[in-house]
Amino acid sequence: MYASYLWRLEHRGHNWNLIMTAPVRPFCLYFAKFWVVAKLAVLTQGWLLTLFIIGGKFGAGLNGFPPLEIVLWLLRGAIGGLAIVALQLLLSMVIRNFALPVLIALGGSVAGLLAAGKNLGLFWPYSLMILGMNSNHTEDVMGGGIWGFSLSCGVFLAATLLLANGFLTKKDINA
Repeated sequence: MYASYLWRLEHRGHNWNLIMTAPVRPFCLYFAKFWVVAKLAVLTQGWLLTLFIIGGKFGAGLNGFPPLEIVLWLLRGAIGGLAIVALQLLLSMVIRNFALPVLIALGGSVAGLLAAGKNLGLFWPYSLMILGMNSNHTEDVMGGGIWGFSLSCGVFLAATLLLANGFLTKKDINA
């Protein structure tokens, strides 16, 4: 939803023509929006940690702080979320509709959950956050496989950024 909202203004009226004639490279606008949504994703992970601590202290009456593994899982979830952020920004930039990219993200997330359940999560970008956060498992599903996870995140992120750059410099989006 963050990504669709950030592109909504550019898709209204003649705003797309204005940004394409601005004295900056069009990819700089995409990259700036990427960092805005990436920061929101990291803040969301931080909020999740805060709620986890509050829920554990007051809801379940647990003593002390949660294990450091949870912080690691949230950090990995944020890293996995970067690939999703880049992909959703690309979809929201190309599709001039607010709801359709959100619907695609919902479908991608369900498919990501299924892919992660069949050990194919590293091959589907919407699974990376699930794998990073170790969702639905008590033991670390990656074990020592952080390199495969990092490589998958990097490949999806780089491919999407290159595709967005190519779209903005070669094809342009119809206004």
